[in-house]
Amino acid sequence: MDDQSPDTAAPDADASADASTASTVDASASTLTDEQHAWVAKVCGIDTRADAQRRDGARSASAPTAQDTQAPAAPAPAAGAPPATGAPASAPVTSAPASAAPTSQSVPVNPQTGDAGKALPATDTVMFFEKDSADLTPDDQAALDRYAANYVAAGLTDPVTVEGWASVEGDANHNRTLAAQRAKAVAGYLASKGIAKVSRRGNGPTPRFGKDLESNRRAMLSPTPPAAPAPPATPGPTGPAPPAVDIDPRSPANQKAIQDTVDNGTEADDWIRNRLTANGLRPDPVNSSGDHVQYNNKTTPLDDVVKDAVENGKNAPIKAPGLITDERVRRIATELLIAARPGGGKSLLNIKLQIQYQFIPRTWHTPGSPDQPAQQLAFDIVLALHADDGSGFEITGQAQATAFADAKGQSIKVQSANGGLQVAWVQNFLDGNLQFSPQLQASFGGSRASIDGQSHTLEWTPTGQISASGQVLFTIGKKGNFIHDHIMVGLQAAVSRTTPNGAPDTTDRNVGFVLQFQF
Repeated sequence: MDDQSPDTAAPDADASADASTASTVDASASTLTDEQHAWVAKVCGIDTRADAQRRDGARSASAPTAQDTQAPAAPAPAAGAPPATGAPASAPVTSAPASAAPTSQSVPVNPQTGDAGKALPATDTVMFFEKDSADLTPDDQAALDRYAANYVAAGLTDPVTVEGWASVEGDANHNRTLAAQRAKAVAGYLASKGIAKVSRRGNGPTPRFGKDLESNRRAMLSPTPPAAPAPPATPGPTGPAPPAVDIDPRSPANQKAIQDTVDNGTEADDWIRNRLTANGLRPDPVNSSGDHVQYNNKTTPLDDVVKDAVENGKNAPIKAPGLITDERVRRIATELLIAARPGGGKSLLNIKLQIQYQFIPRTWHTPGSPDQPAQQLAFDIVLALHADDGSGFEITGQAQATAFADAKGQSIKVQSANGGLQVAWVQNFLDGNLQFSPQLQASFGGSRASIDGQSHTLEWTPTGQISASGQVLFTIGKKGNFIHDHIMVGLQAAVSRTTPNGAPDTTDRNVGFVLQFQF
């Protein structure tokens, strides 16, 4: 139990025998059996057998003599008084044997835990109890008196909640009952002081409030006690009446004050938004719980992001740095995170248009000979399933044309034109400044090919193509800059299987330089 040593065998006995218990045991020690002597010695720490022997010896030494027990002679009756009837002799008066009282403490110290069983001092909202006790200490009662007095004086009607606990030492069922009794004791005391709405709950044994057992023998109050009412103000000397306060919102002074407040709030919002954006705040692609985000290119708890902005906002170069609060930062962070989702948080679709130019120095064919340097132009309609600077899938409808010379020194001709569908995973790094994407593409169109083995005659023929490629693109500048927001450059490596109608299939490999413009 809460107040019983783990070695105690009796489930209902307090681990510490008080003086009254010791006296009761001493008084009846001479009538106990050997088994009862052993039980009392184990529970109360008192050797009743030895005490009984000492008392028996004391009684023998102080036994009353006949002279001690002889009744005093009755005085002679007064003259004329009736003769005395035979009254019984008075009983002999004996003194109680003087036996030494037990010298044990009222609450012995547990040798295993160092627990003396005493209650800790009460606080405004926490009442502490002695070991295995649900009785309020004088310190508890004083704290509850203050709480109730302030509650009643403030005219409050909010319900008060009392929660009781016990330490984990001993029997769990007993401790649960003890915790409920402690909560009941506090609730009953508050009700007696005029607090009508009091609820209570016993939470049982717990170690949550400290390793020492005393800290967990408690009952707690909520809400926080109201402040004591301030004493009435002493009237000062009568002086001139204070000037009238202008409360008209249409007055020029108040109009300016209102506008200044709005401007200061807008300035604080802009500072927060710029800082969060500059540090790359966006949804985390892995942890979608909402309590972690991408910040400075790493997964970061949202609480840490808010704390960082508030701390740096203390020195922000704005008129009212004090407006950069936890609530304000969290609100703007939420807006940015919603806007960073596909479609800016308003739609599941994020559609982009882009033109891509590619210069391909050489394409190798198997079978066949390499092509001359080629130029390729593609027009893409992209359905992005991710934020602008985030990572995710893209589905692209693409139309492209490729041109190169048939032979060195000849003029450039359009060699193929096709359209198809491309699926890619786009992985963004460095706040969207660096992008890598593996791609799969299937297209159909026409190409100039050698028909029926006529190697020197090229004719347009229906052609299908399947390709796999990898693309690395990057941009420069800051957000809001035209180049950063619209232009990316990089490299692309591709392997494709081309099937022209009436001509041999070929496996094509190339590496090209990419220039991409996004509308």
